[in-house]
Amino acid sequence: MRDPLNDETYHYRYHVYPKGAHGCDGETSFYVIGIRNFESESFGAQNSGYFQCDGRNWGEEFAFVTGAGATY
Repeated sequence: MRDPLNDETYHYRYHVYPKGAHGCDGETSFYVIGIRNFESESFGAQNSGYFQCDGRNWGEEFAFVTGAGATY
């Protein structure tokens, strides 16, 4: 398995949000990593990930998403 390419078709995003953004609770800032499209559809179907706060569901925006530093 290869890492996702970061081009127009296969790309990923990483962002650090400030404490409390999008309704996420926590003591510090938090991060979200999202992949838009996998090189293999079967891999994406088996690994969807999850990250959501009261004000935003990143799972609706990405094929795979994960994050940490916030409680939801």
